Amino acid sequence: PIPCVPWQSQTSGQDSNLRILYFDNFRIATHAGWCRWELKIDGASCPTPLAGSVYTIAGENDHHPGTVIGECPGVKAGNHVLTVQLTRSASNIDCYTGWETSTLMEVQEIVA
Repeated sequence: PIPCVPWQSQTSGQDSNLRILYFDNFRIATHAGWCRWELKIDGASCPTPLAGSVYTIAGENDHHPGTVIGECPGVKAGNHVLTVQLTRSASNIDCYTGWETSTLMEVQEIVA
């Protein structure tokens, strides 16, 4: 399963800037193409999307431990869910998340 993290904003009605960190193993296998892992808050992209991509050629089986880190400004106070959306260049591309690693997702709230 693709990881998700629920949390409640600790600010008192103020917008927050979020510093988000995601570490995992990104894998793509078999066909030529790319996979992209994007962090989303409540299903929406940050103003500047926080994402990482891996490209491979046919016949390879690439495993990449990787980190996606960045800031997402203007998040309203309240309950939120951080998720990872996986997209691929074509339906026959095999994208995998996590392999022999521990997934880490961290959200730091900074009052705007």
